[in-house]
Amino acid sequence: MSTHHKPTLSWNPIRFIPSMIADGVPTLSEWFAKARSLNLTHVELYFGILGGFSKDHVSQVRGLLDSAGLSVSMFTAAPDFTHPEKTERVRHFENARRMLDVAAILQAPALRVTAGCLHDEVSTEDGIAMAADYLARLTEYSEPMNIQLAFENHYKDRLWTDRDFAHHTEIFLEIYDRLLDTPVKVNFDMSNQLMSDEDPLAVLDHVRDKIVHIHANDRHRGSYQHAVCGEGDLDFDGIFSGGDSIYGVYQPGRRHPRRRRRNGKKFHLTAGKNRRLLSIANKLTIPNIFVACIPSEKSRLVNAG
Repeated sequence: MSTHHKPTLSWNPIRFIPSMIADGVPTLSEWFAKARSLNLTHVELYFGILGGFSKDHVSQVRGLLDSAGLSVSMFTAAPDFTHPEKTERVRHFENARRMLDVAAILQAPALRVTAGCLHDEVSTEDGIAMAADYLARLTEYSEPMNIQLAFENHYKDRLWTDRDFAHHTEIFLEIYDRLLDTPVKVNFDMSNQLMSDEDPLAVLDHVRDKIVHIHANDRHRGSYQHAVCGEGDLDFDGIFSGGDSIYGVYQPGRRHPRRRRRNGKKFHLTAGKNRRLLSIANKLTIPNIFVACIPSEKSRLVNAG
């Protein structure tokens, strides 16, 4: 008899991040309260919305989380290890160490890391070598802290001027392969490859054994904007295929989610309390992970209980 593992659902507040960075709206307290009202137990914290990195400030944020009864699934950073200037790469490395300290205070089990921004002056080979080197070196600090580095198949950080150096599958997987003998893990984003008109399955099939966190979302090919899950171009049947069952990968959708997509893939209602919650639940060989829901701008947030 197979054992079904239920991953922990988290919330990545993509729709709120621009206003949180620019105006502090909603506040962290307001967002945490909303997460609890949805019966969530975890949130993903992006470094740009934290409001500061001093020990006192981060401890206050941890206190807000405790008051709301929440934990952090992953602290999300975006180091630039492919910058052409060594002084900048070193600065980003030291800042990544600081982000590990922040993650420790937040009691986050993982830190999202990136290869770096795309710079015209940096060759593909040099960028791959630099990214792999700095990520491997960062494990010397993350491992004693019991924090996992989650290397993401990333497209572009909102605070960067260009795309990720490793936004193409081939480059991301080359860096990943160079890190196989290190403790570096993976945060798998379901739809990032679609922005480059590539196949997310090519990434998933290669890295599934090292995935510790997932970004559950949908997009149309070539679009940076998230779509409501089931309305984009992601092959969910392909993503969730083979092995142990995974449940709880939730993306709020429309009022009546029992329908078929244009390509014929079917979505089913959950057995949870809220029958309007869209469940993308089939099979995936990744037990005991965190899954961060990324609602699109069109999605309605509904109770996940």
